[in-house]
Formats: sequence, structure tokens, C-alpha cells
Amino acid sequence: MYLHERLAVYLQEQDVPFSATAIQEESDLELLSPPCLVHWNLHHCVVVLNISIQGLLVWDPYLGERHYRCMEFLDFYEKPGYVNYVLSLGEPRSRPTPLAQVCKREQAQERLLEKHLASLALMMSSVGKRPTRALLRLLTGWWDRCLQPVIFAAPRYNIQRMLACSDEQARHLARNNLAQLAINIGYTANLLRKLRLPRSVEWKNRVFSVPLSTPQSPFVGQCIIELLHQFDPISAVYSVLLNLPSDRDVVIYGNPWDDTIITMCHQAFADQGHERTLEILPPGDKHSFFKLLKRARAGAHIIMFADGNPLHVSDEASGLQVARSFTACTMWHHRAFVTHTGAFLAGKTAANLYIAGLVERERLTLDVTSIPTQNRSREAIVQAKADAMCRTIEICPQGWWFWRNAEVYFHEYHPALERQ
Repeated sequence: MYLHERLAVYLQEQDVPFSATAIQEESDLELLSPPCLVHWNLHHCVVVLNISIQGLLVWDPYLGERHYRCMEFLDFYEKPGYVNYVLSLGEPRSRPTPLAQVCKREQAQERLLEKHLASLALMMSSVGKRPTRALLRLLTGWWDRCLQPVIFAAPRYNIQRMLACSDEQARHLARNNLAQLAINIGYTANLLRKLRLPRSVEWKNRVFSVPLSTPQSPFVGQCIIELLHQFDPISAVYSVLLNLPSDRDVVIYGNPWDDTIITMCHQAFADQGHERTLEILPPGDKHSFFKLLKRARAGAHIIMFADGNPLHVSDEASGLQVARSFTACTMWHHRAFVTHTGAFLAGKTAANLYIAGLVERERLTLDVTSIPTQNRSREAIVQAKADAMCRTIEICPQGWWFWRNAEVYFHEYHPALERQ
């Protein structure tokens, strides 16, 4: 029995009134009745003391009492150790709280600003990242001081750091988050414009829908580029290493791992007992890229990671970006073959290769997919997100996407989507 279940049983035995509320979406916030526990374990707890139009008054034994905005409250559940419901220690409320309405207003403000900043970032994307980032941070700071929004931007990656900051420091982090998001969207659209160039038709016949990492592989002496999905890189790489032919050296390019995971992969490779080498090259390095070309000429089996969002702007080249650069090399038209593993389905491979500019596909229509979350396990929801993302990319590759509360919001930016 989990700790929160034992707590519920104990409160029942002591005749303490309480109610458990599952938090799946914003409308569930109306059912909260403070004081309520949103997180508890043997070393820590977080209690909501009051809910008002300004947000929530939260007590934390390490931080004391602090006010949080509604979207910050929803982001509590991104932190490790939080459960998907709160425990209200009192009678249910006779009327709903204003929390859900306030949260909708906050999201509307955030989307409005994102729309304008993304447009500006797209227009400025030709001048470089540094001046674009500087101007966007200046504008977001001015907007914050002049309009004083209820919430500036929900934190996406640094929620734990933000919750431990003062209000002014938290707003500074939020400004940086939003400016970086606008930069990524702008540069993504700029990259999509470049991808309108004619695609390599010759690569179309070199994309396979069956795994090639088997001892019966007919491509003896030729390089194989195997694209893996980053949703579960460890199991994917492990399964590939167990089934590779014994006469091929293996190169893994663009690893997102720590030293422990790298050691596991080396161990899985060594357990097979074959006399060959496994090399893990870091991404985004010119020396690594030339070493990769050298291994490819020797007929190595190259494993690259095709991320779920291959167009996300970063300082490190993804496997798809590297694979796309191979099309300029004449030798790849004769010696390289692109494949996938069982963890990376044929539809996902085709969609990602299309975005990378390696194969041709017909343009389809825009679509928005909702992900059901009722009565489903966390693993099922994650898989549904992955499947919906792949369907979205296949339906309309010219665009960008991000997740928000178990929904796919696919934002259409007309100048970037229109064909020339």
C-alpha cells in the first residue's frame, strides 16, 4: 500500500473528514477544499491553505508560506514524488473555487504573448540567435513591467528552481523561459522554410520498413544508418546490440545519456563476446562528425537518435540533421541505407524522414488530437502522447507542436506553412 493510501486509511480510522480529488485537468481545481495536501512523503509535505482570485496560499516546511499562481500549481505534478490527486482535510466546498477561471485567463495571456513573440522571432531569425534572444528578453521584460500579467509563462523545465525563488526571481526565470520558447518556434519555422527545397528522390528507395539489424542482413560491407526513437533509448539500443551481426563495428552518434547508461550499453555489447568495437560519439562536434564519416566508409552500423521533435532548435545536431547532411555526399547514394528498429514504427520513420528532407510525401491537412486520460495508467497516457505526436507530424509536418495538460496544441503559423 502506498503512503498516500495509508494516510487515507488512517484518516478514516480517526473519523477525520477528508475528500480525495483527482487532478486531471483545470476544471478539477474547482473541487478543491482547503486546507488540502498536494504532496506528502516521509520527509516533506505541501499544504494549500487558501484559494482565492489571486491564486493559492501554500505552506511548505522548507520555504514557509508563499503565494503561487494557478499554472504554477498545476506544474506541481511535474515534480518527482507528486501524486495525481489532492487530499482535502475538511468538508467539501458548497460552491466552486475561482481557480479554474483564473487559470484560463492566465493561459489566454500566455498564448497571446507567445503568438506575438513567435511572429517577431520568425521575422528576426535571419539575424542570428543572440540578437533575437536579447531583443525578446527586452520586450518580455517591458511587457511584464507595464502590464503586470497574472502569470507570465508557465515554467517548462526549471519548475523546481522557480518554486524555490522569490517572486522577482521567478518572474525573471519565466521571462527567460518565454523568450527561449519564442526563439525555438521562430527558428523552427525558419528551418521549415528551408525544407521546402526539392527533396532527395534518390533516398526514397533506400528507406526500409523492416529492421536491418539481424544476422541475415544482405547489405554486407555497406553502411547502415539505424534511426532510434528517444522515448526509450536504452531498451531500443539494447535490443539492437543483441541482434547486430557479429562482423560489424557499431557507432552510436548523439547519445543523451549519463555515464551509467553508457556503461550499461558497453556491458550489453561486451556480453555478446564478439571481437568488434562499440564507439559512442557525442553530438554537435565537428571532430565527431568526421569520425562518423570515417566509420561509415568502413561499413560500420551507425545508430542515430531521431528525436520526437527533430526540428527543435538546439546547439547539438540531432541524428536526423546529420542524416540529412549525408545527402550532399555522393558516396551515401551507393553505400548508405536508412532503417529503424521495432521500437520505431514505420509510420514514425516515414514522418521523421520527411521532416528531415530525406523522402517525399504528399501534403495533408492540419489536425488537432486530444488524448484521453480518464482511467488510464501513466504508461498508457505516455504511449498515447507518442502516438498522437506521430500522427500529428504525419498529418502536417510543416509546423511545430508542444504538450499542455495532456493535449496536443498544434499551432499553425501561416507564413511558415504556405508553400511557395
